[in-house]
Amino acid sequence: MLHTISLLRRQGIALGMPFAKHLGGNLWELRARGPDGIYRVIYFHWKGRTFGLVHGFTKKAQATPRRELEIARTRQQT
Repeated sequence: MLHTISLLRRQGIALGMPFAKHLGGNLWELRARGPDGIYRVIYFHWKGRTFGLVHGFTKKAQATPRRELEIARTRQQT
């Protein structure tokens, strides 16, 4: 995941698949695969080259679980 965050830092909003996926609205998902599973960090573009990383989790299903999205949206608003 650190490598993927570094890519986001360098490429900014231009970062796309397979490392970043738009989830709707202003939420995006950083994507990484590791030896123990598939990892995701939900983030949003704040301004300029600044991003807010609001929620990380290990993905177990095909789609991003609604609960994980709700947690990210709540954290983004605070």
